[in-house]
Amino acid sequence: MCSHKRCRVEEQHQDQGTATRPEEDAIGSVKDAQIKTCPPHTGFIGGLCFTCGKNQDEEDFTGVPFGYISEGLRLSTLEMDRLSGSEVKNLLRERKLVLILDLDHTLINSTSLHDISAAEMDLGIQYAASKNDPNISLFTLQGMHMLTKLRPFVRKFLEEASNMFRMYIYTMGDKAYAIEIAKLLDPGNVYFDSKVISNSDCTQQHQKGLDVVLGADSLAVILDDTKKSGRSIKKT
Repeated sequence: MCSHKRCRVEEQHQDQGTATRPEEDAIGSVKDAQIKTCPPHTGFIGGLCFTCGKNQDEEDFTGVPFGYISEGLRLSTLEMDRLSGSEVKNLLRERKLVLILDLDHTLINSTSLHDISAAEMDLGIQYAASKNDPNISLFTLQGMHMLTKLRPFVRKFLEEASNMFRMYIYTMGDKAYAIEIAKLLDPGNVYFDSKVISNSDCTQQHQKGLDVVLGADSLAVILDDTKKSGRSIKKT
């Protein structure tokens, strides 16, 4: 089952092709309407252009990766502008803004299990984090050897913010870590869906950029724990 944003991207291209198809004119007669052909390519997914089907390896195309929406998805600048315009219209119609949320020291705090002191172990912190209780805010990420604590009232914050914003997670952490934390914050997958952006999605190394957030150019609110991150998040 595809994500909401991925479905929107794919649905807008499923009727495109390189052949001709009949189309009725104003008086009901049928004529051949030429469908847009490549180049320029609008984008590639799985190595194939989703308009003409050509292999990306055979074409002079770089594009911007949107792997967090769908693995292997790359969009041209023109297609990004078109989709961003559509996204802005949707946001304005819903009377919402885009909220870009950092993770560490913003929504959660994490530490390595190896950094837990003997005194903390005696207090049963690791045991408490491993209990299967939906109301707890302390979790053990065993596969990553991490201990994570949700900030107070963070789920209530997300619930209320969802009425005013379309929310993204944007972290410089790894993809696997970001997805695991998203599951803790949003166990019902109500708020974020596929909108989890990590360091592997950035177009510039060690720098967040709004170019991978469709429609965020003028409608974004950024919640981050450092001013440096706020300065680095920019349209490229």
